[in-house]
Amino acid sequence: MANSIPYLIFTAIIVVLYFGELGRIKGVSKSVSINLAYLVALIFIGLRGHVMTDYVNYVPTFSRIPNITSLSFKGFDALEPGFVLYTSLIKSLGFNYFGWVFINTLIDFVVLRWFFRRYSPSQVLPIIFFITFSGLVIEFNLYRNSKAIILFLLSFPYLIDRKIIPYIIINLLALTFHNSAIIFIPLYFILNLRIPIWMVWTMVISANVIFLCNIKIIGDIINNLTIIQQLDGYDKLMAYAGGVKPASFSIGFFERLFAIIVFTVLRGKLIEKHKYYCAFYNSYLIYYLVYTIFYEVPVFINRFPVLFVYSYWILYPAIIYLKYSLRRIINMAVSLLVALKIFATCKQPDYAYENILWDDISYSKSMIKTQRLLENSN
Repeated sequence: MANSIPYLIFTAIIVVLYFGELGRIKGVSKSVSINLAYLVALIFIGLRGHVMTDYVNYVPTFSRIPNITSLSFKGFDALEPGFVLYTSLIKSLGFNYFGWVFINTLIDFVVLRWFFRRYSPSQVLPIIFFITFSGLVIEFNLYRNSKAIILFLLSFPYLIDRKIIPYIIINLLALTFHNSAIIFIPLYFILNLRIPIWMVWTMVISANVIFLCNIKIIGDIINNLTIIQQLDGYDKLMAYAGGVKPASFSIGFFERLFAIIVFTVLRGKLIEKHKYYCAFYNSYLIYYLVYTIFYEVPVFINRFPVLFVYSYWILYPAIIYLKYSLRRIINMAVSLLVALKIFATCKQPDYAYENILWDDISYSKSMIKTQRLLENSN
């Protein structure tokens, strides 16, 4: 429980500043509230110590990457070239690992603020949903993915305005930071589609039947397609699709079910308000279907849905501002969901928070702690 306290305090501060944005705090202007919210987020996330687990890989990786004057991509085959060049440039400016982390966060929040200003009725409220839905994981653990996602968000206006050349260029750049960004390119032809509502409900219901009846889609495809069986990675694919516990009800299952029902019921009202909500809704639909249909491949649902989690950050603030008959009840349910999710997620041992401003950060000590956590999880 103690691990979740810093995150709950952080979220509470953002909530207070959201009320300041609404003009409900005497003597605090909207602009001051917004600026303070992003400053607090930058300090909390950008000045963190060794939180979660991926620092174990990125601290030595940062130390190995040379300055720009002696940069060579040899020896970095596992890393995308854009990420190596980007890191080398920052290192050449004299920053250490924690300076690099801070700049990563600063860039992300500059883009996020622009993105939220453009597509959300509030600039502060989306930060709360960013904290709640995978934003912390992206910032703390997914250093390469985060830049690919941020570049995709920068390309979003070109997707909405149907300008394919700048959209493709930006997402090809994203591909140089993480190969998962390849999925963003075909989205240009998908996300703006107004899918008939009967088809949406059919997909949602079918996905739940697959999930609840433990129908193993991936395993069946692998077993029945000869061409896949002849691939070098066949055994690895079977390992990914095997040994998974049967699907069952969980808090995550009900949270996603609640979201898809609310977003789908209100989809028409959202799109009437702004056409770009169609793309955000379709993003969440993909997120939901992947989680529900491909439950049997943990490595897939751990890596793929996070590319679409930005839809939460936009859709929940949108429905909070939307006018409809059950608005008050839904908003209360969403508020409760946010509090419970942050508490339940951030109480995990790997979320133990530390900040370079007041903690003595030691890579070796953090490594010992992380190794113990990984041993206990196994």
